[in-house]
Amino acid sequence: MIEIFLSGESITLSEGSKVSDLIAYAKESFICGALVGNVVKSLNYTLEDGDTVKLISIKDEAGYRIYESTLLLILGYASNDVFPGRELMYCHSIGGGIYCEFTDGKPITESALGRLGQRMEQAIRSDYPISKVNVSLDRARELLSATGSLRLIEYASSETLNLFEMDGYFGHYQSKTLLNSGAISAFSLVPYPPGFVVMCADRSNPAQPRKIVWQDNIQSELLAYEKWCERLGVSNVASLNKKIESGEITHLITVAEARHEQLISKMADEIYKGKDKKRVILISGPSCSGKTTTSKRLRSHLIALGLNPIAISLDDYFVNRDRTPLDEDGKPDYESIHALDIETFNSNLISLMAGEKANIPRYSFITGMREAESMPLALDSGSPIIIEGIHGLNEMLTADVPKENKYKIYINDFNHINMDESNRVSTSDTRLFRRIVRDRAQRGYDALATIAIWQSVRRGEELNIYPYSSEADFVFNSSLLYEMSVLKKYAEPALSEIGKDSEYYHEASRLLEYLSYFLSIEDESAIYSSSILREFIGGNVFERL
Repeated sequence: MIEIFLSGESITLSEGSKVSDLIAYAKESFICGALVGNVVKSLNYTLEDGDTVKLISIKDEAGYRIYESTLLLILGYASNDVFPGRELMYCHSIGGGIYCEFTDGKPITESALGRLGQRMEQAIRSDYPISKVNVSLDRARELLSATGSLRLIEYASSETLNLFEMDGYFGHYQSKTLLNSGAISAFSLVPYPPGFVVMCADRSNPAQPRKIVWQDNIQSELLAYEKWCERLGVSNVASLNKKIESGEITHLITVAEARHEQLISKMADEIYKGKDKKRVILISGPSCSGKTTTSKRLRSHLIALGLNPIAISLDDYFVNRDRTPLDEDGKPDYESIHALDIETFNSNLISLMAGEKANIPRYSFITGMREAESMPLALDSGSPIIIEGIHGLNEMLTADVPKENKYKIYINDFNHINMDESNRVSTSDTRLFRRIVRDRAQRGYDALATIAIWQSVRRGEELNIYPYSSEADFVFNSSLLYEMSVLKKYAEPALSEIGKDSEYYHEASRLLEYLSYFLSIEDESAIYSSSILREFIGGNVFERL
């Protein structure tokens, strides 16, 4: 017999018992795996005497990734059967799912998508066992010859590679998988020309697939960026690494920065052309998407066009701390739009737009109170007001300002440099790397503190930012295709400080594994001082202005 500790409770089991034997003790439904000694393990892991175990469900990030990897394995298996010789690529997140398309560029018809879905359902009903196999890199090359994962092998840091096998089909995924195909409870394939979106089970109701959120303005920018990256010959980690090895990276940096400059210039031109009406410029985006630098660069462009925009900080409109609304746990919810004095904010905007002076409040984060003295502010005739903040796209924030007077900008880091055709680097992960680097260098927070609050930050984004992204007049992709190779040298030492005794060790390990495939860019001299990346690594020219 062995003794293990499940969430602190001692349990005696037979020797040879597996994580799956603990499901009977679970308080959550739909268990996908476990943290054993703060390391993610599959349901097939054999427990040892003294193990400390925490079960993870589909509601947990690690559990959801396990479910997702299993579904993508089944998708790859079905695609290989229905469309032999065509390579399927998992491109990016969109609408709550994963956008996929074929690398040959040919669109998939709805009838063909229906056949693909039916083949996946057959595989799920067949309940094929899924096993992990560790093979040499040479053997992996043979088994993955029909998939994009083959491109990444030459940058593997070990002599072997873990693959997952199901009914003779092999796939390479960064996460664990469930034990069999029949464990998939729900999914859907949604047409999204020229490809489609695969939706996993809803985390709150795994018996149903997630509902897609249509984000056509974002999808349009993502597809345009994807094609742009392809023209530069950079669509995955391996191709980026080759640019670094060949010495072409300096050229790539300048071209990437030029694209940002073009997009900001386009924004400024649109605002200038509509200057008689577009008086309030609202900029929103999730954490570390580059809102601050983008707003300042945009202001410079508008000044160059002859306007004299002013910037107002939403931070000054916080209500006194004792009036801050509470979240479901009874804690102050500073992310809520009701943490702002919306009435005063709108009144100030209307006054400024009318050519009148407005007394802008000042808020002290030290006292948590509005200061007694306000700041009088006036706006030049015909010039806009720039407002940056998470609630910028929510109509409730500017309810008293007519829609025709507003220009809304949504910013996010829509990373397109995936690991390979089967493994994405998610948008939220890229922003997390940015935040880890920034928090450590500029705010005195270690990586552990940043990771500890990240899920809370993301929940706030899900509630306050993403539902309004489709309202944007302009979608700005702040991704820089070279950024992970720069962030690596800052993020690696920060993540390496998180020890095995930390509950976030598994997350640090996952992020370090991602970074291990990227070659570093050590020389940063080619990175513009006005680059969005400087907001995180330092040296931002706007800090001195």
